[in-house]
Amino acid sequence: HDAKIDALMSSSNLKQGTKGEMVEELFFRQFVLATRTATKDSRLALKLVGQKQKGTPPLQPPDKDKLDQCLRMFSDVSTRWCSKKDMATVLLNALATLEQGAATLLLPFESNMKAFDGVLVFSLDSKPCFLFLQATIAARHPTSPQATDYLNSMIGAVPEGAVGALVFVLPNYRYESWQVQDIADKCVKSIMQFALRFRVC
Repeated sequence: HDAKIDALMSSSNLKQGTKGEMVEELFFRQFVLATRTATKDSRLALKLVGQKQKGTPPLQPPDKDKLDQCLRMFSDVSTRWCSKKDMATVLLNALATLEQGAATLLLPFESNMKAFDGVLVFSLDSKPCFLFLQATIAARHPTSPQATDYLNSMIGAVPEGAVGALVFVLPNYRYESWQVQDIADKCVKSIMQFALRFRVC
């Protein structure tokens, strides 16, 4: 519920890092619920932000309109937890066991993945789709060299022919003004970026 996020943000008794982690957890809980309840109303909004570096992206980007529609129509979104070091293996396993019309949200045991907070695995137009989700409440979210290395390694584990993108999951007050975020100078710098926001009430 948006009121819970507002309450966390206004609390003076929590450290900023703790606020961020708690809000991110709420975002992912909302995301799972929103995909089950969203229709063509304003509860879910997706926009294409662009690339930090022009050129061929390391993953073919999904069609924005088809992705927007797909995110509203999952029959189920299951959550799987794993260690950061095992994420690539679990990612491929999630794809192999995916049911028609469903999605799997992969979340790490570690509290800070830096480059992204989770991976949504599903099928889009009969192609495997991997959305690297970064939930944030900050005005900007650049990706450091170390985090970019990890994102690059994860994209390297994605099967050929897959589509995917880096998606920033945002509160309402960040969504409209969100711009392309800086990514450290690696080949993944040209990955397509999207912004996502949703309500469940």
